[in-house]
Parts: sequence; C-alpha cells; structure tokens
Amino acid sequence: MPTLSVLVLNYNYRRYLRSCVESILSQTFQDFELIIIDDRSTDDSMELINELKQLDPRIVVAAHEKNQGFSRSLIEGTEELSRGEFLSVISADDRAARNDAFATQVDLLREHPSAAFCFSGFDLFSETSSQLVQSFPAPVVADSREAMRLLLDNQARPAHSGVMIRGTAYRASGGYRRDLRMAIDLAMWLALAVEGGFVYTPEPLYGYRVHDKQMSAALAGVRRSTNEVREVFRVACEHAERRGCGTGGKDATAFLKHFADYITHEARNRGRRVAATRLLAVAMESPLEAATSRRLWLSALQTAIGPTAYDGLHRLLVRS
Repeated sequence: MPTLSVLVLNYNYRRYLRSCVESILSQTFQDFELIIIDDRSTDDSMELINELKQLDPRIVVAAHEKNQGFSRSLIEGTEELSRGEFLSVISADDRAARNDAFATQVDLLREHPSAAFCFSGFDLFSETSSQLVQSFPAPVVADSREAMRLLLDNQARPAHSGVMIRGTAYRASGGYRRDLRMAIDLAMWLALAVEGGFVYTPEPLYGYRVHDKQMSAALAGVRRSTNEVREVFRVACEHAERRGCGTGGKDATAFLKHFADYITHEARNRGRRVAATRLLAVAMESPLEAATSRRLWLSALQTAIGPTAYDGLHRLLVRS
C-alpha cells in the first residue's frame, strides 16, 4: 500500500503530459502510486501514456472507452483506484515545480495529524510569463474554525493541482460532490476544513498553467460555475454551523469576496472579456449584495479600464 496516491487527469493534453509526469517521477519522496486517467482523448495522448507507463512500475493507467467528464474521472480516481494514506490530484497541464513537493507535504501532514489537507504557494505560468501566488507569506496551521474563516474570507486560496488530502478526512467529508461540475474543488476544501482544518506552506511547490483552452472553458461555464459557487457557500456555512464552526450567515459575503478576487485574476490572466462575463453573472446571481460590494466595484473598474491602467491609477492615488 503506497503512502501517497497521485491522480493525473488527462483530456487532450498530450503536449503538456510528459512535463507533468516527469515532474512527478522525479520527486525525492518515492512511496507513491501514479494513476493516469485518460478521458477518451481525441489527440494521441494514449500513445504517450503507454510510452510513459514503461518508465516506472508505479504508473497505473485507466483509459476510458467513453468520455465521462472531469468530475466523474476525479471521483473514479480518488475513490475507486487510489489506495494511499494521502491523495493528491494534478491536472495533466500542470506540474510539480520542485522535486521535494511530495516530501514537504507528507512531512507537514504527519507533523500535524489533525490537519485534513495541505496546500502551498504556486507558480501561475504561461508560455511567456510566471507569477508567484501565495495565500499567506508565512506557514499557517489552521484548525477547523480558523480554516473556515480563512476560506470564507478568500484569504486561503488553494489551487486544485497539488493539494494533498488525508484519506481519512476525505472519506469523513463525503468526498467530492457528485452534483457539481464547476465548483467541485471549492466544495471539497470547505468540507475538509470542517474535518480538521489545513496546513499551508508559502513555498511554490507546484506550477499551475494558464492557456487558451482554459479561457474557452471559462467563458462556456461562467453562469453555471457562478450559480454553483453560491450554492456551495450556502451549504458549507450551514454544515459548519451545525459542527460548531460559527459561520452562519456568512455565505453571501463569502460569495462576493470570492468572485471579486477571481474577477481581478481573470482580468489579468484570462482577459477582460472573461472577467466582464463573470461580473455580469455575479450581479445576476446576487444583485443587491453586488451593488453594495466595494471589492466588486473595484474589480469592475479593473475590468473596464484594464489591469495596466488600473495599476497606474492606483499608484497615482496612493502618491496623492
């Protein structure tokens, strides 16, 4: 039984897959299994996957005969195929940025046995740029109550790729929700927070890639994802309140904080069109709260004039 099960989900990401797998196989922590699920790719991903499988006996391949979608593949990997004490999911277009990523997270979870999951800073990168993203500048250990507060305030912002989950906490939380398609990772962090909180390191252990395919998907799923996030926060706050985490009534505020920051991110990294579409969806979902949210208005201003002009205006106002 391996200590760690690493799940790589692939759909038409052949051009990124080798980099992802090689970053995993080069880890200093070696006691893991690598499960690659190909969701019926239409490129030649399977040719490369079969080649990679010959490199290491720890690689397990699941090739779908029919496309099942991200959520179903994710649940299959974590609940039907994984055997490890800890679980981690890395998208085929992302990568481990350091070869001690697994070792760092396993050590942290063993040092803090009540923590349900561990995440880190990460590099947000494209073909032409790289940006360090950190939720906090220093390490953080948060119990259930504090973890919920930080997640609802959007201070804790785990990227899906590279979060390491304690298997017992995953099962206690009920696992990934079957009724979601877009906000499945956010729901997972909120559910895990109630089960034991998290431990965080600011070191950029993983790289999260930004590319055109994500932008197309973002535009196509804006309305649905916005609706799902609103419902996820409502359910999570009710659940946390029942478990004594004291978050009742904070779901609407959390929803607006989440998307105010996310719209800013999209304006800078995915383009103003995606950000504007998201802004409209948020306003339609929660019009009264949106109209009175200062953070959302600042995000709208950045979307309207562009990040460069916004930064210039901000510097001018600070100097004055």
